[in-house]
Amino acid sequence: MHNLTEDTQLAFALARNEFQGLRRRAMWRGWLERLRSTPSHLQPFNEVYAQGVSVRKSSRQLVDVRLADIIGSVGRANEYTTQFLPRHAHDEERWARVRIAVTSDRGVPPLELLEVNGKYYVEDGHHRVSVLKALGASYTTAYVTHVEVMQLAQPTLSPAPQVACPVIPCCDNVCLNSACDVNL
Repeated sequence: MHNLTEDTQLAFALARNEFQGLRRRAMWRGWLERLRSTPSHLQPFNEVYAQGVSVRKSSRQLVDVRLADIIGSVGRANEYTTQFLPRHAHDEERWARVRIAVTSDRGVPPLELLEVNGKYYVEDGHHRVSVLKALGASYTTAYVTHVEVMQLAQPTLSPAPQVACPVIPCCDNVCLNSACDVNL
């Protein structure tokens, strides 16, 4: 990193050090959660809906959101723990730059979230959420798109007509048809 002031270089080094500590915590938490058989990654948004549901989105609105209500991700669920601790070393430089931006005068843009039943999924802003949580923030500003998930009506099936078993007797007066339990 050339052309940076000493203060900026120091801030960057401290942010990278903080990231490395968070990554170690993520590793330990991952091991602990595997032992407990509890989820260790964010909830993927695609698990919110499955085949047989319809999704309807509303227009997005700028609102304040509790960080504790952000539980998942759109497309990057395995990159962070449930506490938004970073899992991958390749995110270190980006995380450090976001950490510096969050605490600077210029700030960062609002997150982009999808909201389903009061819970939020990150579309854009994973590093920002991770940094904000690491700093102990409780709320952030986000563009939120409400998503309504509706179960599609399942076709009703008529019960299968009852068909009398063609009794095929054998020497013990038991029907030979394997689907039948008639005794003669």
